Amino acid sequence: LQSIVRGTGSLETDFLNGEIVLLGRLHGMATPVNSALCRLSIALASRRMRPQSAGDDTIASMIGAADGTG
Repeated sequence: LQSIVRGTGSLETDFLNGEIVLLGRLHGMATPVNSALCRLSIALASRRMRPQSAGDDTIASMIGAADGTG
């Protein structure tokens, strides 16, 4: 999320968490936290929002939606 603050246009979460999501898919493992963090960072960047604007409740609800518990 440092990239959002700096306004670089690229997100390290796509590289880091996205790789974990891809590996999870390849090996049949769910990665709800990493998936949620990827979606959240993309949403923040597209709306030009600061990372601090996403609170714990937002992150928890995204994770719950990703793993079917929310």
